[in-house]
Amino acid sequence: MQGQKSLFLRTKIYLFFIVFLLSIAGCSSANLWNIQKAAFKEKIKNGNFTFLLNLDYKELKLEDIRKMGPEAPYFFYYIFKKLKMNDKALSMLRIAWRKSPGVWNKKAGLALITELIKKD
Repeated sequence: MQGQKSLFLRTKIYLFFIVFLLSIAGCSSANLWNIQKAAFKEKIKNGNFTFLLNLDYKELKLEDIRKMGPEAPYFFYYIFKKLKMNDKALSMLRIAWRKSPGVWNKKAGLALITELIKKD
């Protein structure tokens, strides 16, 4: 009987701890670049990129785009290029090259080299 109570208590504590960690993670990533993450995703999904033209990038951390996934900086390179925001596009490639894992790192590195060669 004592063993069952102990197991139940430990299970209850673990569940509380997991719920607590998930709630912290959810709160910290609820916004992306001062926009609700769900609204941000919806705009991107619908091809509405123009809102990116109106953001105050001095107030934002570009690296936060990684909250969207490891591939996000690489794909945002293309979005910023489409918007003719070339400095931001290059920044996305640099972020992907430095911080993204695996294939995204390699693709970003190749694209960055290509862009830098074109610049010269």
